[in-house]
Amino acid sequence: MSESSTRRAGHRLAAAFTALWATLGLLPAGGCRPHATLDAPVLMYHSVEPDPGDSVWSVSTNAFDRQLADLARQGYTSILPRDLARARRGWRRLPPKPVILTFDDGLLNNLQYAEPLLRQHGFRAICYLIIDRVADAPADRRTWREAPCLTWEEVRAMQRRGTFSFGVHSLAHTPDPRREAETVASARQAFRRRTGRSPDSFCYPHGQAPDVLREAVQAAGFTTAMVCEDTWHVFSPTNDLLRIPRVSVYGGRHPKRHERHGLFRDAAAARPAATSPQPDRAGEPAPAPRPAVHPHPIPKHPPP
Repeated sequence: MSESSTRRAGHRLAAAFTALWATLGLLPAGGCRPHATLDAPVLMYHSVEPDPGDSVWSVSTNAFDRQLADLARQGYTSILPRDLARARRGWRRLPPKPVILTFDDGLLNNLQYAEPLLRQHGFRAICYLIIDRVADAPADRRTWREAPCLTWEEVRAMQRRGTFSFGVHSLAHTPDPRREAETVASARQAFRRRTGRSPDSFCYPHGQAPDVLREAVQAAGFTTAMVCEDTWHVFSPTNDLLRIPRVSVYGGRHPKRHERHGLFRDAAAARPAATSPQPDRAGEPAPAPRPAVHPHPIPKHPPP
């Protein structure tokens, strides 16, 4: 049986069980009641290390520790991208304050520094691998822009521990969308051969999702995919789960790095209230709320 046939059979079986549970009164008809809209911010990291230097995309371990503590204090619960797809189908409910933590590129320091801190604070995350940069074992370790990458041996061990889940960040991370579209399916197959699991989430290289690449991602069997729009993600019954926006976390000496107060506290304070505009002191209507976009612009250069 092909992978696509197996996937369809699994979906039919899950739907049958959902219908059975609804018949027995264990679920409302159709599964879980769908969410209308729900804030589900997605946070984009790359590298976590003790001394990030001037790198925009590397966050210090101290800053990462504070950010996770801040999220925990605010009552956030980490979920994985697949949970959005399952909620869309009515197979599960999302927590009241979900957050998705993502790591691009599959760097070794995600294992060395990010994983222990995530586990300490009770969070999970997903790491997106550049398949061609993942060697079999540490002795053959490869690099991405001079940073050492994870190996398949380490990926499998991290999967077993469960703090990190994994997705695909393309086969080779090229700037050519058409070339990337041609290799999406082979990248997914390579991941499955190496780990024994089929990845369900994709991260577009350079954060862009032109139609030709989005269509290839969908055809390959991915159910969610990440872009880099630096926009607050709001889950709804109709939003595009193959173009999920993320909020960037900057490090190094970037002027908008989020350290002292944590990213989400600042972003939440900047979000417009979900109420009608109130008159100002002069009796004039206040301006309509602006779209919920994170206040800090992304750097001019694309993410690695």
